[in-house]
Amino acid sequence: MTALLAVPVPVLAKDVGVQYEAELPSKQEGRRLDIDEAIQLALQSHPSIAHAEENKKSAQWQYSSARRAAGPRLRITASGMKLSGRTYEAMQNKPAMSEITRLLRELFGLPNGETDSYNQEYNWTARLSYPLYTGGQLEGQRKQRRYQLNAADLALENVRQTVRYNVQAAYYRLLERQAFRGIHEEAVELLQEHLNQANIQYKEGVAAMSDVLASEVQLAKEEMRLNEAQRDCLKAMSALNQLIGLPLTTKLELHGELSYQRHEKDLSDYAAYALQHRADGMASDYAVKQAEAAKSTAKAGYRPTVTASWSKDVSGEQLFEKRHGEREYLGVSMEWNVFDNGVTAANVHAAQAQVQMAEAQRNTTRDAIELEVHQAYTDLVCAERTTKTTETAMKKAEQEYRIAQVRYVEGVDTNLSVMDAQEKLTEARTDYYNSLYSCNLAKAALERAVGTPVAIDAVRYAEAEQAGKTPAKAIQYAEIGKAADEPMIYSKEAYHD
Repeated sequence: MTALLAVPVPVLAKDVGVQYEAELPSKQEGRRLDIDEAIQLALQSHPSIAHAEENKKSAQWQYSSARRAAGPRLRITASGMKLSGRTYEAMQNKPAMSEITRLLRELFGLPNGETDSYNQEYNWTARLSYPLYTGGQLEGQRKQRRYQLNAADLALENVRQTVRYNVQAAYYRLLERQAFRGIHEEAVELLQEHLNQANIQYKEGVAAMSDVLASEVQLAKEEMRLNEAQRDCLKAMSALNQLIGLPLTTKLELHGELSYQRHEKDLSDYAAYALQHRADGMASDYAVKQAEAAKSTAKAGYRPTVTASWSKDVSGEQLFEKRHGEREYLGVSMEWNVFDNGVTAANVHAAQAQVQMAEAQRNTTRDAIELEVHQAYTDLVCAERTTKTTETAMKKAEQEYRIAQVRYVEGVDTNLSVMDAQEKLTEARTDYYNSLYSCNLAKAALERAVGTPVAIDAVRYAEAEQAGKTPAKAIQYAEIGKAADEPMIYSKEAYHD
């Protein structure tokens, strides 16, 4: 059975404690805002999300680089040099070829072997290569970068969930502060009415002057509390404005009120859901896969590499001239590092250590997830029980104040009893709204702890990736709104009316 508690924020006084509103250093118009809109504004502008998105872009380009490394490469090199020195001078001063030798070379189609003197030479080389086999190095690097991109996608989702929780906490905090302000404004009104009554009683000779003075002191104390409540309200509003990317002095008119919907699941249900759906938990799985791929890459040093290549070399006195030589090669080459003094073995052992570190970090993350869920669930259960107690206490305090006020007017009770009852009423109302805030905050924390998705469903993302879809296709498959029916922990109605 679902129980919903909702108590409206007390009506604000019209002529009490408005100095803060008049002194706001802003002429911004008030903006109506509900919690869903606040979350969307934060998701569009929060710096931490921008940072995570840039991290994802970096991972995307690294993945693209690893994929392209398996394709052909064309390299062109060119050089120019000036010739001088004793060897060059000897070549220029060698004896001329005899006429008979020249005729024999021409008869058999051989070059005459003579060249004009020159003192500069240009060379250029074009080489086209294609890796046929790398021992698993390129494949391992490609897997590393793909898993890195998978982890970046999930890290971005994790940041979104954190931002959503921070906005919810700030939104509920502002609602709480506005409720506190309303409580103190109403308390000031009640004390002002009581002071008026005390003055009437004093003029009629029924009450002593001490009653009037005590009422004035109590009213002054409550006005001080109202002043502090207004300050806290403005601070909470500026904190929310900063989170959602609005100017700090923007006046917000929040839609809704503090309320809560009792949870219906057991701790074990939440813990199981969290271990399956937490984006950071799944990102730690991809970190392990990335480390294992790095180990496979390191083992490629034990194997040979085979490369197909074509190259052409040209040299001459002028750029791209072929007078001094032209050679062209086409073939396949193999390189095998038979002995490297243990370098490859050391790299493999280092990679294995990285795998073990990643596995240890994954276990730590899963333990932290379980603890976070347990603590959030405990906080929510405690807050719900406290709300029941404070609601009962508030109703009794309201009744006690009404009785004390009537008894004072009728002259059968003292002024001290009225002020004491009023103090208890203010405290009871404050405790009640504080417990409502704790309920909403604990609920948001539990939602964060179990990994309720914001933009993508982590489970569906992992399913798509394991089915062979690219990271981009996996994102499309896992987007919220396109996914199959997935049990949500809370509905929107759980956060506002």
